[in-house]
Amino acid sequence: MEPRIKLLSAEIYEAIWTDSVKQAAKEYKVNYEDLLVACHQAGIPIPNTKYRMALKNGQDTTKLRVALPMNVDKYILVKAVKTSGVTQGDKLQFDPDDIKQQFSFLDDSVKIQQITDALIKASQRKSWQTSPEVKAYKASVKQWRTDKHPRYRNYYYNEDKPQSPKFIDNLSPRGLQRACRILNRVVTVFKQVGERVTDDLAITIGQDEVEYEIKEDRDKIPHKLTSQEKQELAHYEEEKKRYDWASRPQIRKYDRPYNGH
Repeated sequence: MEPRIKLLSAEIYEAIWTDSVKQAAKEYKVNYEDLLVACHQAGIPIPNTKYRMALKNGQDTTKLRVALPMNVDKYILVKAVKTSGVTQGDKLQFDPDDIKQQFSFLDDSVKIQQITDALIKASQRKSWQTSPEVKAYKASVKQWRTDKHPRYRNYYYNEDKPQSPKFIDNLSPRGLQRACRILNRVVTVFKQVGERVTDDLAITIGQDEVEYEIKEDRDKIPHKLTSQEKQELAHYEEEKKRYDWASRPQIRKYDRPYNGH
């Protein structure tokens, strides 16, 4: 559970329009991307490029500035950043009133209290026992890897391709481990508030199944030739000298390794 910092909307607005969102995030030690999201959700205006250029060049920005709406939320909650291995929020406690305010749209005092209790309890936990649902998911991943391996496939029969477990196609092995830790916490909290989670990690709230996905970002970098590809290119160059029909091997230009984010 990532800790959040409670900030005055008026102060954040002033900091953003005096400098920038990035500088405000740095000043208040909060996550930049989450600050942007929180501002949009709360109705706090964000400076456009024209304003930022005028501000940077020392020009008059009076007519370019968008006023803070009167009906904007008084406070916003933003994720704290990590500093020296410890988050600013490690010294903070979740405010029950803030949690209840965020879930007031449910119009169900009992459910809101369940959520509040579960989130506060989760923020104080130092260790998490693996839930049965996440254990089942890990087992399905292990079985899928076994079934997928050529050594265990029976090609004398027209077998269907083993169905991939959720998320497996969008995560590196290390990313999958991180995802399981995150999912374990999410599953545990949802179950504590009375919602249903199945072994394939489908989450049902009331009568509705929640659709979600987990993806790990990839970088785009120039492809580094393998030994095999170098041999193929060398062979192609030799063939090209002797034959007009020599065909250049198909080698991708870029690699897209997972980057852990």
